[in-house]
Amino acid sequence: MEGFSRESLQKLYENAKNSATYVANDVWKRAYLQLMDAADRLDAMMARTEE
Repeated sequence: MEGFSRESLQKLYENAKNSATYVANDVWKRAYLQLMDAADRLDAMMARTEE
């Protein structure tokens, strides 16, 4: 995948996880959780298609 490495997706996941833990606003918390899910899915897809 152009533009993202697995390492960058894993960092994005961890950053979103940390942000979701400390944000007080529920709307932002849901956004961070969705970002975690998207980064995790992309990382898994890349792992399955690595050669």
